[in-house]
Amino acid sequence: MIYFFSDPHIYSFENLYPLYLECRSRDIECYMDAEFIYQGENIPREAKSHRGLSNLEKINNGTLPEPKLIIINQCWWRRGAQILKQFSKQSIPVITTEHGSPMLYYGEGAYRGNLRGSVSHPTWGNVGRDIMVKLGCQSIQVPPLGSPRLDYYFSRKPKNKIKKNEAVIFGTKSEGTKPWNVDINNKVKIIQSKHNSVKFKGKILGPLKLLDLESIDKDFSSNEFYELFNSINHAYFWFPSSLITIAKIMGCKTYALYSDSHCKYTSNYFNEHKDHIFPYNIEGEINRDLDATFLSNNLTPNGIDNILNYILNEKSFNINN
Repeated sequence: MIYFFSDPHIYSFENLYPLYLECRSRDIECYMDAEFIYQGENIPREAKSHRGLSNLEKINNGTLPEPKLIIINQCWWRRGAQILKQFSKQSIPVITTEHGSPMLYYGEGAYRGNLRGSVSHPTWGNVGRDIMVKLGCQSIQVPPLGSPRLDYYFSRKPKNKIKKNEAVIFGTKSEGTKPWNVDINNKVKIIQSKHNSVKFKGKILGPLKLLDLESIDKDFSSNEFYELFNSINHAYFWFPSSLITIAKIMGCKTYALYSDSHCKYTSNYFNEHKDHIFPYNIEGEINRDLDATFLSNNLTPNGIDNILNYILNEKSFNINN
């Protein structure tokens, strides 16, 4: 039996949920719990049925059999760390999945180098693997197997061939955004002059409020992200974000507000990718070959099957018996 647990964030839940559904479709006995503090209401009814910790309670009181494997979203804090500690003491292996792959190492997130006793942490692709190895993980611990979330919600769905001249600015990190050569207000005005509509999506609104830029609700489901990226043709980022991977899957042009940043991390990253992540003030045609190379480096295809096959073929997990 496999026990799945998701932490409160919707993107975490939606990385585990497709893997859980595939296990069920293959008649593998499994149960799932999820904390739903930040899930919102725009997720399937069946998904909502996993709210709470009822299955964990049943495992603890013996109503459900002891699992052979635990799969959680992260092992570093809150309930995930507690569950890892509990089952590791019982010598039950724990796997953590990658809800959003790191794009570069920018001096933070060193916690990723310690998996806290979990046996494996599959990454979205080679870039995520290499970063975690740099931080201290053994390569065997972080196989680049792909992302169930990106498979289920983005890669397998149809893409609009004709998109609107509309843009969204994604603000997910404050690091590397300053100092800029050009003030954010002026950047936004330049972007607005290029497109019929510009909106903001993210956790850090800051000075963009001064421009009355419409802000999109930050607690998005993957289905809502799919619909958004499928309707727009331009996506701007003020920090390298794993959302760039999604934008490219969905055929959007990707731009960097950080193209003039003095931050050594973001400036180095932009210089490495400037042929396909354009400066905010430049128009460019999508280079499909460069986008394909970027995706192959950052995302291993067929993550659901890869992770499940890894689980079933690992003899120490003994899932088949």
